[in-house]
This record gives sequence, structure tokens and C-alpha cells, in this order.
Amino acid sequence: MIPIVDVWIDTTGFGTELVPLLRATNQGHLHGSPVLFAVVDGDALLLGGSEAPELVPAAEAMGVRLGVSLEEDRRVALLLARLLDPLGAKRVIAEADVESYPPQGIPRPRTGSVPVGPAVCIQVSSYDVGFSGPPRRFRYCFQGGADGRVIAWAGAEAEKWP
Repeated sequence: MIPIVDVWIDTTGFGTELVPLLRATNQGHLHGSPVLFAVVDGDALLLGGSEAPELVPAAEAMGVRLGVSLEEDRRVALLLARLLDPLGAKRVIAEADVESYPPQGIPRPRTGSVPVGPAVCIQVSSYDVGFSGPPRRFRYCFQGGADGRVIAWAGAEAEKWP
């Protein structure tokens, strides 16, 4: 267990007026990854860097929708990937255009009786700013309901860089 010595909280620059997105960094641990969280109605929703990101309620509070347009799907997919980034989302870059769902290797989530709507996948590179080393690659897929609201997601670290 890493003791919390001095926590530094800063804004990410990609939140909204109603939903600020913050980054908490434990200054007492040099190589620890930051934790991202959204502030919704006075509560903190844990996102990237946590073991169980609360992406669906954060996306709902931010009002993001899938299936509006290809351009909007690109913007939303990159935003959601940044919210999940375990390195603190200081520098996350899309490696390719968004793809339709399901991609090879990631199963379609079961949605039960919820009408399934649009879905997108994105692969990103994330850089641990301030430290040397190659970027880490992640692949995320986001499933929308019939109204485009995010209802499920899946993600994994992609293959290692050579």
C-alpha cells in the first residue's frame, strides 16, 4: 500500500461547466499514476486510474451521446478514452479513426432488455508525461442505448510497443 502524503488536485481541461474533471496525484509517490474523477452533484465519480471506473454515470452527467454524427462519435470516443486513461490523460492521442462495433477480440456486452443503439471503438496511445518510455496503447469500445446514451463499455491494453 502506498501512503498518501501530499495530494495535488488539478483540472484536466476537458470537463464541462456542470461536470468538472479533476486529476489527483500523490506527490509523495514519484511513479504513481494519477486518478481522474468527475464531480457530479457534489459527489466524486472515480474514472481513469481507479480499479472500477464509473464511466457510465459520468458520461450521462456530461450529456454525451453516440450516433449523432461520425465527427461527434470521434470526439466522444476520444473523450471517453481520456476519462478512462490510467496515466491521468495528460496526453492521449487517437491512433486511427473510430470503428463500428464489435471489433475482433472484444465481445459485445449483454444489454438484457435495453435497446441497443450505436457503438464505437477507438485505439489510443497514452503518454506518461514527465517520464521517459514508450506510450501505452489502449483499445476501448462504447455501446449506446437506443437514444445514444452510453450504457456499457469494454477496454484493454493493446499489445506492447516493439
